[in-house]
Amino acid sequence: MAGTMLNAPVKRRPSYWLWVLTFLFTGLSLTQLALVDRTLSLTTFIPLLVLMTCGGGVIYLLNLHFNAMPDDPVLLPLTFFLCGLGLVLIRRLAPAFINRQLFWLVIATGLLLAMVLIPKNLNWLRRYKYTWLFGGILLLASTLLFGVNPSGFGARLWLQAGPVFFQPSELLKLLFLVFLAAYLADRRRQLVEVRAYIGRLSMPHPNYLGPMLVMWGFSMVLLIWQRDLGAALLFFGTFLGMLYASTGQSSYIWGGVLLLGLGGLVGYELFGVVRIRVDGFLNPWLDASGSSFQIVQSLLAFASGGFFGEGIGQGLPTAIPVVHTDFVYAAIGEEFGLLGALGVLVCFMLLIGRAFAIAFRAKNDFEQLLAVGIGTMLALQTIVITAGTLKLMPLTGVTLPFVSYGGSSLIVSFTMIGLLLFMVRHDRVAGNGSGDGRVSLYSRRPYQPPVFYLSLAKILFVGLIVVAGGLILWQIAAPPFLEERDDNPRQVVAEQRIERGRLLTRDGIPIAETIIDEDDVARRHYPYPGLSSVTGYYSIRYGVGGVEATFDSILRGEVDQTDEQQVVDDLLHRPLVGRDVTLTIDLPAQVAADVALDDQEGAVVIMEIETGAVLVMSSHPTYDPNTLDETWDTLRQDARAPLVNRATQGLFPVGDVSRLIGLIGLYDSGVTRPLNPMTDPLEAMLAPLGPTGYATTARQLGLIDPLPGLASQPGRLPDFSDKGTVKDLAVTPLHMARVVAALELDGQLPTPMLALDAEPEFIPSFRPSTADLTRPWLSQVDEGLIGFSGQASPEETGQQSLSWFIGLAPTTVTEPIIEPTSVALTESGLIFDPTQIEQVTPTPIVETQVDRAKYVVVAVVVTETPEANPALSIARASLGALME
Repeated sequence: MAGTMLNAPVKRRPSYWLWVLTFLFTGLSLTQLALVDRTLSLTTFIPLLVLMTCGGGVIYLLNLHFNAMPDDPVLLPLTFFLCGLGLVLIRRLAPAFINRQLFWLVIATGLLLAMVLIPKNLNWLRRYKYTWLFGGILLLASTLLFGVNPSGFGARLWLQAGPVFFQPSELLKLLFLVFLAAYLADRRRQLVEVRAYIGRLSMPHPNYLGPMLVMWGFSMVLLIWQRDLGAALLFFGTFLGMLYASTGQSSYIWGGVLLLGLGGLVGYELFGVVRIRVDGFLNPWLDASGSSFQIVQSLLAFASGGFFGEGIGQGLPTAIPVVHTDFVYAAIGEEFGLLGALGVLVCFMLLIGRAFAIAFRAKNDFEQLLAVGIGTMLALQTIVITAGTLKLMPLTGVTLPFVSYGGSSLIVSFTMIGLLLFMVRHDRVAGNGSGDGRVSLYSRRPYQPPVFYLSLAKILFVGLIVVAGGLILWQIAAPPFLEERDDNPRQVVAEQRIERGRLLTRDGIPIAETIIDEDDVARRHYPYPGLSSVTGYYSIRYGVGGVEATFDSILRGEVDQTDEQQVVDDLLHRPLVGRDVTLTIDLPAQVAADVALDDQEGAVVIMEIETGAVLVMSSHPTYDPNTLDETWDTLRQDARAPLVNRATQGLFPVGDVSRLIGLIGLYDSGVTRPLNPMTDPLEAMLAPLGPTGYATTARQLGLIDPLPGLASQPGRLPDFSDKGTVKDLAVTPLHMARVVAALELDGQLPTPMLALDAEPEFIPSFRPSTADLTRPWLSQVDEGLIGFSGQASPEETGQQSLSWFIGLAPTTVTEPIIEPTSVALTESGLIFDPTQIEQVTPTPIVETQVDRAKYVVVAVVVTETPEANPALSIARASLGALME
């Protein structure tokens, strides 16, 4: 009764829902891709129609022939699912090749059906094993002699037949699988039982060890003559796996690994291509733009995909050369994410598991070893290509079965599936010989020898699990490190899609704006190119500078974006929309300063005293930020350094302006001078401070620190130990503007403010009495303008003369009344420590109280000859637009 039930006919209907999912996934992916590319039309679905025709034809013919599908309901749907994914990716990555791949798919499907429907058994494969061996050797020799490369350069791994190129190594895989399965099936007992001895050392007999050495030599031929590292690894690895499955002797494995390692060392020493790939595996970051470019870009693609992926058509896998063949798994990782990449691995695990399950039920040793060989070959090929793209092993240049572009690979892979299906068809209890009786795929056949290949399957599955761990590493753990790399082209593409905010003057006039072209690419436009000292620049290639850099996060729209909103925007691929930034710049005054400076090297700064708002920030020479990409190299090499904003980054020796700095230090230390400090000899006037006191004063005034909130240069102290003088102190014009403004703010330094909506900030620097004592020494220059003019000589600048002017407006000043008194001297001489100076003279007496100034102006200009007036003239012109 039990036997009757076991042999009862069991009809299995096709797993239609798996086929529906396969076609649905392919159709939806093609639709999404067409929507992203804006190319949706009837031709979009041609790959789907071909796939459905091939899959439907297989279902119909197998049902027609057998009145039921083969006993394995998953093998075919899995195969066509992976093939559909491959068609979508080829349409995405290399659309010019999609028609060729469809042609090869039709041919491959025909061969699969022929392999299942035509033969009555596989004895003919086993009988002619040496014919297949000879054919493989002949193919290899033909490739060595007549091999070509369709691209015209690189390894010559193809043979040409008219307009068709095919890769013999793919057919070689199949021929040698058949030969090895037949040979090992015939020699299984001898390989286990017949031993040779060297002393007490037992080893396989040379008569049966020979094929192992031949296969090793064959692999070395592939490695040495054709530089085909991937094929060599696949052939030898599959051979070792089948040898272990046949004998269960781990000594074969260890010996083979030793030989493979020896061959690898020889290849590393002798062949540059092997050395490059191994070095790229060990440390790809050393030459990320050269020999390791592909692997680095592959890792960047995985990191970009993250957990959910960018979406089909939304990533940038095309940045990887030949991505549609060797790096298609990186494209999957980027556009389908960790979930998609793991899903593909699971599909291959199921496919490989089915191959070993078929081996478990095979009716003879030959079919068992052939199924094991097919499963091992598919597993190794999957591991090698996926691990290579994840930097888990050196790159080898093999394709991902069913998914990568390539007719040769597709045909051979389908033929392997056809062989497995044939074995499933004939995997039944003999019964009456009609073929109607079936047993489960998982029922073990009687009298089966030990199944060593199950241990092999476990090893292969461990390899696939390691690949899964690599996915988690590069897609979840490492993205922050990879995404911020300068060589990540995805940053450029993301930047091009950002609708960057505008830069506006205080009156709402745009001086930098973003224009979206017909390709949805955002381009930065500067209506007033002469204002580059204010705007700075924004370039996809060269980054940001100036004010564009100062407010970059606001202009990009990152400031208001929460973490939750960022996740949603990333999932929906919504580009950032930046906010406008209204600057404190007064356009008429800025233009007046630019016109006054003309082609002279220098800078002008005008700041509103009560708020610290920068109204004018002019620096010359200037440049056109609209043409920055074309003129970058010229601008960088220009000796006049037009890219430097001299108002915030230009360090100018103070020269005569050191009088004002020293005077603040003297008054704040509690000492006054009996004579006019603007005309006294500088050395005598500053003697009480000495180098230490002068340096302390410079620090106290914030001259040695970067300007808060701005990308500026800190000041540079003189080297008093090497003939440096107080005039050698080098500062930016905006640093000096803060110091002069503090005279009207009771000794508080205003924080320079460029954003109109910023809150004013002030930093206490010196005593209010010091400000009251110092201000009267500024001279009345014009009606409403007081200030001080000075110069710095070539000895102080190291180059040309400088003309300085610092001033306050609109305001007036009265002459202080001075009571002469003695200089601050002690018995030991001049006092150098300001903390030791006692007040020994009365303070100046101001006759009347004057209104506080509204603006501070600082101008500095390079002059041909020592003059003090050019800076004053430029300051007058700049203030004119504000004081009209």
